[in-house]
Order: sequence, then C-alpha cells, then structure tokens
Amino acid sequence: MTRRLIEQLSPDVIEILAASEAVDRPVSVVKEVVENAIDAGATEIEISMRSGGQDGLKIRDNGRGMNADDLSVSWMRHYSSKTKTTGEAIHPRNIGFRGEALYAISRAADVAITSRTAACDHAHTISIVNGVPADQPTPARGPLGTEISIGYLFARIPARRAQLGTPRSDVARVKTYVQRVAVLHPEISFRLTDEKAKTHVEVFEASSLADRCSDVLGQDFIDQATQVDVQFDVGDEAWTFSGFITPLQPGARASERNKVCQVGQFLVSAPEVEQAIKRVWRSLYSIGNREFAYVLSLSPALETRNVNYNAHPQKRSVVFRDGSGFQAALEQAIIAELSSSDGGGALQHAVEGGMGMIGGEAVDLAAECGPLGRPIGQYRNGFILSEAKDGLIIIDQHAAHEKILMERMLQRNENPDFSSHRLRQPILLADDVATQVRLEEIEPELMHLGIELSHEDGETYLVSAPVLNGASLDPSALVRALSDQVPSADVIRRLAYDLANKACKQAIKNGTKLTMDQMFSFLRLMEAWPRSATCNHGRPTIHRVSHEGLLGLFDRAA
Repeated sequence: MTRRLIEQLSPDVIEILAASEAVDRPVSVVKEVVENAIDAGATEIEISMRSGGQDGLKIRDNGRGMNADDLSVSWMRHYSSKTKTTGEAIHPRNIGFRGEALYAISRAADVAITSRTAACDHAHTISIVNGVPADQPTPARGPLGTEISIGYLFARIPARRAQLGTPRSDVARVKTYVQRVAVLHPEISFRLTDEKAKTHVEVFEASSLADRCSDVLGQDFIDQATQVDVQFDVGDEAWTFSGFITPLQPGARASERNKVCQVGQFLVSAPEVEQAIKRVWRSLYSIGNREFAYVLSLSPALETRNVNYNAHPQKRSVVFRDGSGFQAALEQAIIAELSSSDGGGALQHAVEGGMGMIGGEAVDLAAECGPLGRPIGQYRNGFILSEAKDGLIIIDQHAAHEKILMERMLQRNENPDFSSHRLRQPILLADDVATQVRLEEIEPELMHLGIELSHEDGETYLVSAPVLNGASLDPSALVRALSDQVPSADVIRRLAYDLANKACKQAIKNGTKLTMDQMFSFLRLMEAWPRSATCNHGRPTIHRVSHEGLLGLFDRAA
C-alpha cells in the first residue's frame, strides 16, 4: 500500500498563505491601512517608514477611530464594520470591505494599534504579537483617529523577508502609491516621512483636484490636459466619467504614477479605459502610437452588475463583465463630449492638440491678439515665431494650415461634398454574418461618404469608393478598414479624415514668405480652429518655450 502524498495544510501554513495574498511588501501594508483611513473619513494621513517600510511603519489618521470593543476584534480575520450582507460584498460601498487587512498585517509583523473616537475622552491601545493579542485594549493617550505601528515585516518568515528587495525600491513603491492615492483624494492632506533620512518624502496639503494634479504630476500635466466630464449608459445603468487626459510626446513612456484611474472607489488598473482613450484620440485627432498620462474617475450612479470588484486579492484591478460593450459605450460618450466642445469664434479655454493645450483666457478674435500671441517673424520661411505672454511660440505653418483646410472641409455645413467612383470590379468585403450585419447597420453613413456596397448570395461586396475634391482612397485600404476592424462610426470618421487629408493640397508651403499681417491673421485663424495644434498625421504644429526656459538657456535668473 502506497503512502498518501496529498495532505491537508496545517492551520499556521494556511494563515500565512492567506495573509500573503493581501500583504506581500511594505507598499501593500500602506495601501491597506490608508484605505481604512479613507473609509473612516480622515482628512489628514501621516505615514512614517524605516528602510522603505521593511523595518517599520507608522500610519496615523484623524478619522472616526475605534472604541475599545471594536479595537479588540479589529485584527481578527473577516471582522468588518462595513460589510454585513452578501449584497454589500458584491457591491462594496467602501474601499476596505473584506475584513482581512489588519489580520493579514498582524500575520506578517507585530502590530500596535491606538485609537480614539469622538465619544471617548481617551484612546485605547492593543498590541498583536505573533498573530495574537498580548492583552485586552487598555486606556492610553492619543488624539482623535487611529495610529497603527508595524514592526519588522516578515521577521518570522525569513524566506519572505529575503524576497523584499532593497529598501530603496520599497521607498519608491510607497512614494508612488501615496502620490497616486493623493491625486484621487485632494480633500485629504498626506505626509510621507522617511525616519532614517528624517525628511518629508512627500507633503500634500488639502486642495482642489487641479491643484493636486499640478502638485503630483507637474503643472505641465494640467496645462496640456484635456478635461472630460461625461455621463453615459451601459445597458440600463448610468455611469459618470471625469478627469484629465494628456497625450505624451512621441516615444515617451507613461509611468505608474502618471496613470491614475479610479473605478467606483477603487484605485485600479483598467485596460478598457486606456484603450478607449487611445481609440478616441486616434479617431478625433489622428494621434496614434502614444502613451497617455491621466487622472480619471469612473463611477456607477447606483449599484452595478457590470463590474466584479472582488477579482484581485489586493484590489488592484476589476473585471468588467462586458468589457467590449463597456469600452464602446465609453468611447462614444467621450467622442460626443470632445466633438461638441470644439467651437469657432472666441477661443473659450485653450488651443487643443496632440501635445495638449496652450493655455489662455477666453479671447475675442477681433481683439489685438490671443493665446498664440503676436508674430515677430519667420524662421527660414517655414516656421512662424510668435511672442506670447508667457514665452516664445514656434509654429509649423504648412502642417497647421493643412490641418485647418481639412477641418474646414469636414465641418463645412457638416456635409462635405463627397462623390462616388464606381470600381471596375467589385471587391469582396465580408462573407460572415456578424460583419455583414454590422455593415448593413452603418450602410447609410457609408453611402453618405460615397461608399456603395452590394449584398449577393450571403456575401458583401465593395462596389464604389469615395472621392473628395479629386482625391480618392485606395480601394485595398478601404477594404482593410471595413473588414479587418469592427465596422463602426469610428471607422467612417477615420475614412473621411483620411480622404479629406488627401484633398488638402492647397496649404501654405514651407519656404513661403509671409508678411506680418498674414502671420497675424494666420495666428487668429489657428485660434478659431483648435485642432490645428496637431497636423493631419498627429504630430504637433506648435511648440512653446517658456520665458523661464529661455532665461535658463543663458543661465539667467528671472
């Protein structure tokens, strides 16, 4: 008889493995405690760490605190004041809802908790050593709120301790997390301190969202960002989506710090949201192959069936039950918002483009000059040099004018003069039912663009291709666009965009000398067409050098 190899794990091993799901390094400890502080209504959170949190952490908040009875069970597994029913577990209203945080931390390190509520004139404290309380809560001195002190992380689990890496790397991880959560909660002040260095690593005072974004991500992020605030429906559920989005320069990489997304109340990574942003910018602004920096909040109006908040043991991601449908609804809402916000006449906020914005107040185009300043000359008859209030602006005259001509063409009476060219031989587009059904849904829009289809014997053929001002699209490219992608309004918009781009051949050429009056008029024209800040291929047409930047080139002080 052979000996059984599969045995039940011991309770101690089970608890260590379970704890490691929520706590694997100092930043996860900070995350769990900070989330509890936010749930408790804190307006001030202070974090002090030794060796990046490996040798100790102390986190204090001024939230509601805990009384002695709550404190005595706060460290126990699956004890929570926030989750009482199955519905609350499926649709959590708080960030911490599993009742695992303090238990997991107490299994990884010794913990001391001191807390006071507004109803009590003194605090209570409890110590958990080796995963069990050293005694019952005892009276102590302390302010309103909670302070949690954590000892050496994984001191009793050498193998786990050895996997922590360097303290320097953990300092960076904790710093990044604090920056990201601080952006989402500008109403809370945060202080992060390294006890060894005895200096504040980060200090963020309570402020507005825009100011907090500027403090964390830099003023350039706000200056170049596009603000969004939209409502949309997914099935019968209402959602809101708001925040700031900035496309980075070509080749630049966005770090974790620059990608801040909140779904519900959870700070998570949401690939569906990022893909929606990329598709919108590609569709509206011809900007592709770019990384984006963003601070975004995505929230259901009521409880949602579309999101699984319990998908990740550390709540770092969520799962959308219909990811593609959710993404499509979000894309359409953002496109509608950004398309309706572009207007002529007075420039309402700024000149938008693929590199972001050039800031400016509301400007009457009949006034002397606007956000793009006044011209001071040309460089090699190809670039307009303009002096603005805050620095020097350089404009690629050919690329900017080409974009203006294209925008005029597409927006003239919202009805460009597309005509149709019949192909000598029809080209097969689709022979599968799903693609054919989708093509039939958008066929009226395709016909408006000059694209004619034919449906015969279960197959769909391209019969005619569009023409605009003598320019036409390559039929093979048209077939790829309609068959390789999921046919949609975005595809139609992209095709119209490409066709208009080909028709814009009357733009000012590089090498054309302009008078000062012509340059002045051209700057005002660009302000009237905000998308001219990027060319038809998604590259910037405007570059700004701040006054401080110019002085810095000559080592001069302002």
